[in-house]
Amino acid sequence: MTQDFDLQGRFEVADPDAALIVAEAAKATAAAEERLIEMRAEMAVLRETIRAELGEALTEARLRIATLQKETAEALARAEHHEREVQSFLQSTSWRITTPLRALSLRFRSLPRM
Repeated sequence: MTQDFDLQGRFEVADPDAALIVAEAAKATAAAEERLIEMRAEMAVLRETIRAELGEALTEARLRIATLQKETAEALARAEHHEREVQSFLQSTSWRITTPLRALSLRFRSLPRM
């Protein structure tokens, strides 16, 4: 084995097996680069799959939110309607006229039974 310097001062080792080692290293580098390209392609496919799945999930969530908002609005409208009915009932003439009877009824219910 001999040692030489090239014109730019880099150290070189002259080894009979150096060409074989360099060839194997080049082969391994090429294989690694090929695998890296494959992995990048797989990552791109996975990104698109994830993006599509997230898009579908987002669409479903938005639809569910819209449905819940509609159901909430309908429930509020029903509650307001019932509140108006109760107020109308409480303000009716018959309810006001029977107020004393209801008060008496409550008093008689609180008396002990014999």
